[in-house]
Amino acid sequence: MTVNGPGEVCYSLRPFLEALQTMTREVRVWVFIPPCQFASGWEEKITRDLPLVEKVIDSRHIFRFLFLERVTFPTSGLVLFMGGDLFYAYRLKRKSGYSLWAYGVPPREIKKVDLFLVRFEKDFEHYPPNKRFLLGDLLQSLCLAPFENAQKFFELGRPRFLFLPGSRPLLYPYILPFYSEIASLLHREFYPQASFVLGFPEFLEPESLSALSIRVPPLLKPVWGHTSSLIEGSDLAIMVPGSVNLEVAYRGKKGVVVLPLWQGMEKVPLQGLWGLLDVLPFWSKIVKPRLVERLNRKIRWVSLPNRVFDAQIFPECRGRITAREVVIKVKEELERKGILGLPPIEKRVTWNAAELLAEKVCAFLKK
Repeated sequence: MTVNGPGEVCYSLRPFLEALQTMTREVRVWVFIPPCQFASGWEEKITRDLPLVEKVIDSRHIFRFLFLERVTFPTSGLVLFMGGDLFYAYRLKRKSGYSLWAYGVPPREIKKVDLFLVRFEKDFEHYPPNKRFLLGDLLQSLCLAPFENAQKFFELGRPRFLFLPGSRPLLYPYILPFYSEIASLLHREFYPQASFVLGFPEFLEPESLSALSIRVPPLLKPVWGHTSSLIEGSDLAIMVPGSVNLEVAYRGKKGVVVLPLWQGMEKVPLQGLWGLLDVLPFWSKIVKPRLVERLNRKIRWVSLPNRVFDAQIFPECRGRITAREVVIKVKEELERKGILGLPPIEKRVTWNAAELLAEKVCAFLKK
């Protein structure tokens, strides 16, 4: 299997392997983590703790494995693409002789992929009939799992605001002070009885932030892990773009997505060939901030639910924004009547995609 950033590891790989473990313990799972500009640096550690994982090949060793090492593969197997560049999965296919299944990939590279595992029903008709299977969203499987009561994480006050800073500690020195300013304004001017929680990913610990000289703002109560429970217990989430946006949407919670671009723009990860330019001298400090601002004006949506459904599921505050602008948007969204509603076409996809994929993989390997 290939995965890249923390979103694929936590929201795709984990639910699939947990479902697969309930059906068989006779599979050998090798996970490849190609280079990725969105990586947090913790993908390998998280992956090694997942069930059924026998071997993890990280970005430092993947080229040696693919091009230099001689490897004896079992006679029966499958390459499963779950994220990253399809190039690595296709190279694994060529080296192993296995079939290649690709999850959540656009209907390109038809000759390279043996089966497209379609993530969203609205995209199904765009894939070749003989190479498509409507799987559904693996992230949605996570939302079907039971969660613990979030009462113990929030203070007694209401409303409950959840701040999600993402999985890249490199950006914390910029986003955490901004979150602190937002929380202070909300508390001082509109919601004096509110409770504020800062939800860090489960792979981070307080010592991790101390090592990076990052301090947690005083008004925000830090909670390490328990993201799903925190989302369920919150009234509104304030978050940076990422896979967690989609979990908030699936759980029917209100949210506002923020992408401040007034500092630290040289550390904003870019997709595709633009991401490779970070290795050029002076690129990050001189050219990249201008490109980031240009792309921000050009891109319609940055939040994953908004991009998936091409509609405003969550309001977005982007660019050279102020904390007050975000607070006004948060207040409007919180006081808006009704609950969050996804487009009806996706509400028909209610099955457990992780269990469905595990069953399909088991059936294929038994042939």
